[in-house]
Amino acid sequence: LLSSPGGGQSGDLSIQIPDHQPADNSSRVSSPAESDIAVANSPSRDTGRQRSLSQETVTTSEYQPSPTASPVSLGPQLPGIRTYGDEHTPPPPDLADTNRGKGQDKSCNFQPRNKYLQQLFSYNHIQAKDHTFRGTQASHFADAAARCATRYSRQASERHLLDFLLLPKVGLTLGVQSEEFSVRHTLQQYPDFKLPPPTQIEAEEAQEHLGQPHNLRDTPTRRAQRLVERGYLGRAARALVDPTSLARNSSEVLAKLKEKHPAGQQRPFASNASPRAGPRPTAEDIHQALATFPKDTAAGLSGWSVPLLQEACKRKQVVEFLVQLCKQIQNGTAPGSQLLTASRLVALDKEDGGVRPIAVGELIYRLVAKVLLRKQFVVDQLAPFQLGVQSPGGVEPIIHLLRHAVDGNLRGYTHVCSADFQNAFNSVSRKAVSAATIMYAPEFYKPAKWAYDEPSALVMYDGTVITSSEGVRQGDPLGPLLFSLAIRHSLEQLQQQLRSATRKGLPPPIIVAYLDDVYILSGQEIRPEKLADYLQHAPITLNIQKTKSYPLAELRQTGLKALGSFVGPLDGRKRFLQDKIEELQQVLERLQDLPKQHALLLLRASTSSLLRHLPRTIEPEGLQDELQDIDRRLLQTVKHLQGSYDDKPLDQDLVALPARLGGLGITLFAETAHLAFQNSKAIADLALQKILTPKLFWRLPREFSPSPTRSASGDDLQQDQDDLQQDQDNPQQDQDNLQQDSDDDSQQDQAELQQPRGRSKTRATETQQQSLAYFLTQNVQEEPEPTPRHQSTNALGTGLARSIYRTAMDKLHKARLARVQQKLSQGQEAVRMENSSYLGRRWLSALPTSQPLLLADMDIAAALSIRLLTTPEDEQDICRH
Repeated sequence: LLSSPGGGQSGDLSIQIPDHQPADNSSRVSSPAESDIAVANSPSRDTGRQRSLSQETVTTSEYQPSPTASPVSLGPQLPGIRTYGDEHTPPPPDLADTNRGKGQDKSCNFQPRNKYLQQLFSYNHIQAKDHTFRGTQASHFADAAARCATRYSRQASERHLLDFLLLPKVGLTLGVQSEEFSVRHTLQQYPDFKLPPPTQIEAEEAQEHLGQPHNLRDTPTRRAQRLVERGYLGRAARALVDPTSLARNSSEVLAKLKEKHPAGQQRPFASNASPRAGPRPTAEDIHQALATFPKDTAAGLSGWSVPLLQEACKRKQVVEFLVQLCKQIQNGTAPGSQLLTASRLVALDKEDGGVRPIAVGELIYRLVAKVLLRKQFVVDQLAPFQLGVQSPGGVEPIIHLLRHAVDGNLRGYTHVCSADFQNAFNSVSRKAVSAATIMYAPEFYKPAKWAYDEPSALVMYDGTVITSSEGVRQGDPLGPLLFSLAIRHSLEQLQQQLRSATRKGLPPPIIVAYLDDVYILSGQEIRPEKLADYLQHAPITLNIQKTKSYPLAELRQTGLKALGSFVGPLDGRKRFLQDKIEELQQVLERLQDLPKQHALLLLRASTSSLLRHLPRTIEPEGLQDELQDIDRRLLQTVKHLQGSYDDKPLDQDLVALPARLGGLGITLFAETAHLAFQNSKAIADLALQKILTPKLFWRLPREFSPSPTRSASGDDLQQDQDDLQQDQDNPQQDQDNLQQDSDDDSQQDQAELQQPRGRSKTRATETQQQSLAYFLTQNVQEEPEPTPRHQSTNALGTGLARSIYRTAMDKLHKARLARVQQKLSQGQEAVRMENSSYLGRRWLSALPTSQPLLLADMDIAAALSIRLLTTPEDEQDICRH
């Protein structure tokens, strides 16, 4: 089945899997959900004798099927999987034809190097086993991974790399029914056993896993429920928020996907430059990078998931293998570049009738790329105005800058231009990526050449292959950096040209960019046509129809939607926030259709934070009613799950109190908006200080630091996602009633912050309380020790901002707790203490991945009543135990 055929060519676009017929009615395919997944014994046609694994051992990479082997049942077929004669070998894909269509031609076709890539493709339709192990399976799986890793370490080759990649699908999942061998035996002998042919799993599960819509009547709620029961909270939340349907494969969809992936030049990384690599990765780097991946990160073609890789990394041989692979890719010498850069391709329908391609890359490569990015990235590799890569606050500095411009705080600036580009990521010139990487980030040239010098494969669920020979892969951790490097020179030239064209007496134009979202502030109008002339030699193409220029005077009346937020007058901010509240309400209504355990998990982990970014970038003054409306809807959802609609005096405090203090840990908005907004401004100033001239920067209005009595927060979720994933019981919460207890503590904190600054004597000796942004920025400027080249200076100021933020939040939590305790009886306080214990709050994060962990709706209602300190007499349908 997996040998490299020497026969004829096929013009079909699909990589075909043979349709074996069962030898008798008793043969069947084992379900991947069964505890033991057997290995094929391949009974002989002549004798029917069962052959043990030890009698004929062939590595996964060298398996040549016997012409006398008994055919195996593949079960129900997926579309695109056809019979190829009577042979047990899939036909070679005619990849020379896969690029024919608008946007692709034969100038840069994808050509697999050898049989190993075809073998990886042939297992595309197999769904890797979920990460829930039974018994000693975890240990045997880790041991098998260690054996594969050791072989690669001794002899780095594509063959041994493929053995490691196929472990989840072949060693753990794939197999036919056998009374003699179990998963344990399979893993113990992997990869030295007779490899069974790719078997067919349940069609419905395969289609969901590989991106084919299997049930047109499926709803977002049903998809979310299935994903929660598989432990994928992130995916479940996205299913509720964005119910975009998967596009069914058709010639029309295929043509649109090809148009999104234009053909590029052959060998764009033509330079023979050999720049010195950056710091060498270590085992600690592997563990740190792996910890940043959410557990429900989608797997690539091989089926490696984050939980599986975490289990495998318990063996030092696997970690050493990953370190070795990192170093090889860092030097551009790793084998199997096409194996690691191949991706699964999923197409989503768009409202305008188009399709949105989603590429899911190989997890092993994404881990290595993330390690290299963390080790080698330096802030000066990018222009100061490019905030798309490891920049504090992400898009927030741009939104705050636009807000200053609309509010009239940037003297002399009268217009803002929003530039839009056509299919920017998929069409940016790889030749430009090569040249820019050598010029600005030479440490990344070898890994970039290794990953992008040759076309890579995008494989759809039915085996159709689309070539990626231009642009950067959007799922690649190095993609944003390489894209930003490619357009850096063009944007710097644009800035110079705009300055030259600026009339005398007007301020110089300001360019800010978050990847391909580019904004230009200027003292005169910049027409899109003129902008296109300036960018005619850029590696990306300007979309003139979607590029807009706005007078700031007009925006002061109408406002501007930018980067998921809104800047402008109060009425516009109100309307924008009300629209977002209606979108939130739709999600909350879908949430209430789920079982209560599922709904509560999603509410705490994700849904309650859907609008958390808005108070960070939208000025909260005048929006108190809208923020309280969000809080009210969240509280109503909690009461629905509790089965009670009677408001109790302590409901709001107990819902907002962290789980470790006996509450639910759901941050409320009205109490936290001001502190979140000030914290965002403080972090934004770290970036703006490098973009604006000192004179312009220090003219920006400096507000007083917010009093803790005005604010509270859970809005640091976007800045601390890793911490939130590690401890879901400690979501940041908010407070607004700290006036009685926090005056002394607040004064003490401000005294610690108010130190002599490095600015003018007048400014340094002012007695007024400066803004939080002012203190953060000054601390960064006065850092006495030079920062190592491969350490971001921004991290210092950002860490200080987070520290101040967390300190304020800790005080707010304590103040809320003190207020609650004053209202509790002795018995209620004992219940609250029990709720705050580890076992008392463990049920809040229990995932219903198996029957023992599945809680009935009545159980959840009873547990919520206890947590909200509601006496049993107040409820009708709760447990009386």
